[in-house]
Amino acid sequence: MIKIKIFLATIIITLFPVYCIHAQDDIVLEGQVLTFNRFPLNNVSIKAIRTGNTTLTDSLGFYQITCNRKEKIEFRAYGFVARRIKAGKISGEPLNLIYSNTKTSFREAISGGHINREDLEMAIRTYPLKGEKDFTKYSDIYQLIKSEVYNVNVNGTIITTKQFTSFLGSQEVLLVVNGSVVTDISFINPNDVKSIRYVNDAESSKYGSRGANGALEIVLK
Repeated sequence: MIKIKIFLATIIITLFPVYCIHAQDDIVLEGQVLTFNRFPLNNVSIKAIRTGNTTLTDSLGFYQITCNRKEKIEFRAYGFVARRIKAGKISGEPLNLIYSNTKTSFREAISGGHINREDLEMAIRTYPLKGEKDFTKYSDIYQLIKSEVYNVNVNGTIITTKQFTSFLGSQEVLLVVNGSVVTDISFINPNDVKSIRYVNDAESSKYGSRGANGALEIVLK
């Protein structure tokens, strides 16, 4: 019986320092998540990979999570490039998530509740984007659209949706340049185009009935 007690005591003494070491490595990590190094991101999923602890950022991008300083922390948001960083290397500076800049990124970022539409539209117009394309190879804006925007038809200066909307009505898409509706885009030099995308359905509903055939949104440098 005495030998058993001594054995158990030895195990406890052996394990106790290990527990203390782990306890000393546990930290409460606090910080803020931004995009474009300026705009706070709400509802960003933050996960401590080893312990499994999770949390979300608030409307100002702030978060708090308990983790081990040696484990990696994952930051994930729809429409943005996910990041994994060792907890001990996360400084007091805000963490920046890069906008993915794919065909679905805008819709995902807005529907995910990460950033409001106005801020994201302004950021896209103002700041460099991931994988930003070089459109200098095109001779005019219509050639650019024909090659880069797969869901519209280009016939001369007329741009129509490939989706059927009406037997009688026009199929022409709405033209939007830097957030303003225009009737002519022939003046645009491809060298000046920062981004271009076609939106429809829920995304074009902000334009009311004018966006019934979708909208071609062009952002200039």
